[in-house]
Amino acid sequence: MQGYHQLTGVPAVPPDWSFGFWISRWGYRNRDEVMEVARRMRQERVPCDVIHIDPYWMRHHEGHHGDLEWDELAFPDPKGMIAELKALGFRLSLWESPYVPLDSQMRAEGEQKGFLLKTKTMSPSPSGSGHGGGLALVHGFAKPSAAVDFSNPDAVDWFKAKNRRLLEMGVAVIKTDFAEDMPGDATPHDGTSAEQLHNVYPLLYQRAVFEATKEVHGYGLIWGRSGYAGSQRYPVHWGGDPGCTFDDMAASLRGALSWILSGAAFASFDMGGFFGIPTLTDPPSPELYVRWSQMGLLFSHARAHGHTAPREPWAYGEPALSIFRKYAQLRYRLLPYLYAAARRAPDGLPLARPLVYDWPSDPTTHHIDDEYMLGPDLLVAPMFKPQGSREIYLPAGGWFDYWTDRQFDGVRWITYSAELETLPLLVRAGAVLPMGPDLQYSNERSWDPLSFEVYLGGDGLTEMELTDDHRRLHFTTTVDREYLRLDGGPLEYAAAVRVHRRGGPPVEGRLGQTIELS
Repeated sequence: MQGYHQLTGVPAVPPDWSFGFWISRWGYRNRDEVMEVARRMRQERVPCDVIHIDPYWMRHHEGHHGDLEWDELAFPDPKGMIAELKALGFRLSLWESPYVPLDSQMRAEGEQKGFLLKTKTMSPSPSGSGHGGGLALVHGFAKPSAAVDFSNPDAVDWFKAKNRRLLEMGVAVIKTDFAEDMPGDATPHDGTSAEQLHNVYPLLYQRAVFEATKEVHGYGLIWGRSGYAGSQRYPVHWGGDPGCTFDDMAASLRGALSWILSGAAFASFDMGGFFGIPTLTDPPSPELYVRWSQMGLLFSHARAHGHTAPREPWAYGEPALSIFRKYAQLRYRLLPYLYAAARRAPDGLPLARPLVYDWPSDPTTHHIDDEYMLGPDLLVAPMFKPQGSREIYLPAGGWFDYWTDRQFDGVRWITYSAELETLPLLVRAGAVLPMGPDLQYSNERSWDPLSFEVYLGGDGLTEMELTDDHRRLHFTTTVDREYLRLDGGPLEYAAAVRVHRRGGPPVEGRLGQTIELS
């Protein structure tokens, strides 16, 4: 992985709040809908950091293209809306595309300045001027579109300026949708053939938006779909629009893990699925929504999204709402662990990864695509059915069931039975899990006080480093038969420590104190 990164670029680490929960659908049609969802999230005590608006925020839009101008009839005073969301602890994400509506002022401006891809043939332009032989058009949707020519540095600056204006207004992140469709008859500005530009086109598009975001906010972040070699430099990417089925859920996990093994460090998918079955606008079943959400809330990045039907957890009744809240709260308590693990991405360590990454010499891991590691110590085995049992492979070492403390030894397969409320989750023996406080959004307050869940392994001394944007903490765990001691910091308080052990209930103590295990 590190060799590939040396060739194509080192992954960037997204900001800490991006590891919170994102809520979305296609789509919120006006400001009232957005604010209603934001307020309800807080009322229901479902932690959430980002609310996303798909194309309906724009004057000119049609599913795959837009003009990057607010529709202020539907979203009056967008700057005020952003401030209102901020007061509730939300950041705003906006949808965009590299494709430009032909009936928009953006198309007229881009064509006049030569910033849109031109065609090889002498067809008339949409304006009727015939400049440059006309525009190369993207087809296959309800309406054709022009496309920004990212091989032209001036066009890149023009596009970045339009994004910068939104970001300076307070938009936190842009969803860089599409870019996999590029006109085959295009003549790019730099002389590259359309065939050669096709694969790199999404990379150039996402780089422009990532850089604009970093210039304005100091961090780089997108929510992208298409990609190419080097896309890991501009995270995060999600897997597009799956169907609302358990088979699509499994395929989404396979795709995300494949993307990560292809050099990416971060990935996501539409929790619940996007397209309804058999009707596009149908929601997922409550059971599918719960199972997909359990998986998504314990993955690299977590976003619920779908076609038309709500993806907010209260739309699925009980017990879906309570189960969703439980796993969202767990994710937020795990933020110190998740973000510290995410910061290892530049070293070639993805946050979520298939078992083969950590156990490459174990041939059984080579074909397992339905379980994964989340950070160094958590093994997640999603359920692809409402309830029942599944087979789980445990690699070498000892493992604890997170929910019951039942212990297992690898290397072996186990049969795990799980009702709807339970996601099979195992912890590596020897792990020290740092846990933060309950939060409604990631930066609600500091991630203190920390507490530590220690899962007893063998005797000896182990070390752990815990880092975030503000501090670097170092801890050592010493186990000597009947005693355990966790030391380190620096912290200004004696953090709570709970030790999970074989043959008995957990025992509790404090950082810097010797804890008796018998």
